[in-house]
Amino acid sequence: MLYEPLGDDDMNHKSALIVDDDNLMRLSLASLLRSEGVETQTASTMEEAEMLLKTERFDLAIIDLRLTENEGLEGLELIS
Repeated sequence: MLYEPLGDDDMNHKSALIVDDDNLMRLSLASLLRSEGVETQTASTMEEAEMLLKTERFDLAIIDLRLTENEGLEGLELIS
């Protein structure tokens, strides 16, 4: 098993933002997190992610650091 499932109390109303330009990776990560009860939003660029971050708060952010033109690294600055 790659991960240990979280208990119900651990994931009550948790949300995650997934930023990746690879559509299959975004969908796979979102599916995995949703199966654990985590609400997910996805974005393919940091510009899309920035729009989501203006209106929503996330407990977890998964960002592809190798997004085009160093967007992933810049995204870390945006979120912190």
